[in-house]
Amino acid sequence: MMKVLFDTNILVAATIEAHPNHAITLPWIQKVRNKSIQGYISTHELQTLHQTGRAYF
Repeated sequence: MMKVLFDTNILVAATIEAHPNHAITLPWIQKVRNKSIQGYISTHELQTLHQTGRAYF
């Protein structure tokens, strides 16, 4: 099974429908949910995503 390390840019784009890259990134997250690939994020990315989310939401 393919293993994919996601960075903040991918996670943010997949989360926000209005993001210009949403349509490109969302299928990658859906592949993780469907267990077609294994998705990983680093602890640093998790912290950055949290900070980014607090700024926008």
